[in-house]
Amino acid sequence: MKAIARSVGPVGNITLILSVVIYIFAVLGIKVFGEAYTADKFGKDGVPRWNFNDFWHAFMMVFRVLCGEWIEPLWDCMRATSAAKATLFFLTVLIVGNFIVSNKIKNSKPKCSKTIRFKQTLSRHRLVKYNYLLLINSTANNELLIDQSLFPPKLYL
Repeated sequence: MKAIARSVGPVGNITLILSVVIYIFAVLGIKVFGEAYTADKFGKDGVPRWNFNDFWHAFMMVFRVLCGEWIEPLWDCMRATSAAKATLFFLTVLIVGNFIVSNKIKNSKPKCSKTIRFKQTLSRHRLVKYNYLLLINSTANNELLIDQSLFPPKLYL
């Protein structure tokens, strides 16, 4: 439950940043391709469902591209405009969007995890050192030996 609580913050940050990126690319797509999606360019099929005519459809189109479904929308956009403009736009959306997602996921570890791991390692080293000193003292005084199965093989005498 603690892990879920700690991950809410980073997931919220990723969602906010990704929403801003999708918004920017949706507005850019409307400005570049909005006028190009007309019925005469698509013939009897009509304007495709995924288009840049209004903000909602453009937002969903960019989201679809970021989810990996970019071939069909790219083909439709190439039919509506030039192949160079469509390819440049879609590849930019793919590269920038996937870079942001992968970079944020890679860097979204909690900041305190290094501190926690350091404290755990330090406490293990202290325990091993204490047990090792206790073993040396008990063997030097010919007292009752401590069970050596508690110690790592490196510390056996």
